[in-house]
Amino acid sequence: MEKATPSNTVPEFKLKVLKDKATRAQVISGTTELEGASYLDSQKVESKELLGKKYDAYALQLKDKDGKPVQPKGAVLVRLPVSGAVQELYQLTPTKDLKSQEFTIRDGYLEFITLALNTYAIVYKTEAQLLNQYQPRQKKQKVETTKPLAQRKMPMTKLL
Repeated sequence: MEKATPSNTVPEFKLKVLKDKATRAQVISGTTELEGASYLDSQKVESKELLGKKYDAYALQLKDKDGKPVQPKGAVLVRLPVSGAVQELYQLTPTKDLKSQEFTIRDGYLEFITLALNTYAIVYKTEAQLLNQYQPRQKKQKVETTKPLAQRKMPMTKLL
């Protein structure tokens, strides 16, 4: 009697990439996670919370074929184009708080993983921060001032 060898089949993972041509933002995940999403709607927005900083903020939404917003059904990779040295990535919460996000930079894009799309702001380093980053730190040296031996008051010692 011949034993049937068990077959371990893994379902094929199919990637789906949604891009916004105007902002160059991308959302990438499996077809299951992006089920129902037909396109990515990405708008560059202003943020009062980041006034005075150099930044790019993007309001990201997945839309179905009828233009209605949908959320991903799992984790997605978001890729946003960068235009400078990145200091920080923030998610702008509905209460207008800035929530710091972990990210990586690859091929001119900032990448991060999220479970829900929202508004995200890339804050860039200032020129001063960039200069400080590349200039070697100068060590402070302790300088002792000493008097010449002739001017020092030496205790008199008895000679034997």
